[in-house]
Amino acid sequence: MGDAISWIGAYGRGARPSYARLLEYLSGGAALFEEFQARLAEDFGVYNNNPRFDSERGWVYGFCRKYRVELLRASVIEGGFEALGVKVLDGAALALALERAREAYEAGYEKRYEAIVTKKKAGQRARAKALRERERAQIEEARARYGPNRLNRFRWSPKVSRAKILAMYAADAAGLPDEALIDGVGYAMYARCEQARRARERLDSGGMLCHNCGGWVTAAAYGAPTECACGQAMSYREYRRSFHAASMPAGRAEALFDAFAAAWEAAKGCADKTRLIDGLLHECHVSVMSGIKGRSACLNLIEGTTSQIRDMLEGLAGAMARS
Repeated sequence: MGDAISWIGAYGRGARPSYARLLEYLSGGAALFEEFQARLAEDFGVYNNNPRFDSERGWVYGFCRKYRVELLRASVIEGGFEALGVKVLDGAALALALERAREAYEAGYEKRYEAIVTKKKAGQRARAKALRERERAQIEEARARYGPNRLNRFRWSPKVSRAKILAMYAADAAGLPDEALIDGVGYAMYARCEQARRARERLDSGGMLCHNCGGWVTAAAYGAPTECACGQAMSYREYRRSFHAASMPAGRAEALFDAFAAAWEAAKGCADKTRLIDGLLHECHVSVMSGIKGRSACLNLIEGTTSQIRDMLEGLAGAMARS
């Protein structure tokens, strides 16, 4: 273990150490540091999430809550760490540092935290209100210029009907596959996946797919509308919002959606198309039953709430298992 200078030498201003590297450097003092931060989290609700570089002490670690409202900071020293004037090298010093942390907390930390939070939230509300007012004025100006029929008219491919999916599988279970139903379900999935794929290709670079002529428009500004050659106009801000509000296929399951669209273009016959639909619905079923935090992939494709879609997919899975 080295002194503060060697700590700076090991991890300079542009080389912030990972938490694992910090513990490795602390060596015998790592257990003391971990107990210290565990007690701070449990007793005072502050966490080691504000590291910053000090020209004399190297990387120091602030223990704080959101908005970086800090209770204390700790720095690396020979054999351990220092906090609130206490060099923590053993259990006794740790107890003293925790006692001083409690004194700092009881000296008005909660009041200071609440005051800062109140001020920050008021500022956020004021900025949000000002932003809404600017956007409203911008939209009103654009409407006056283009009229309602030429501005921000987005038509995303609709989600697949649960009723059509159920009807398709009911016909198949009866031994009478309905080609029209299979095509209806499959093409609805394909249209949505393919439109989303095309939109995503240029979404982050300002490219907008015109829903009137199918051409591409490159946004000239974020909020102000840009005209397409066909006469339609759209703002990049509203285009992005519309894409996400429509729950277009994106996110963790992008590769799955894109693979389905590519395979559907080459599919031939009811059996091949049904196999592709089965595979995509199976992945949707896995997604909705996974319990992973976030929107399920099924909501990108199928109409209805998560519970409605889950019930339908569970029913189909059960029926297939019994057949």
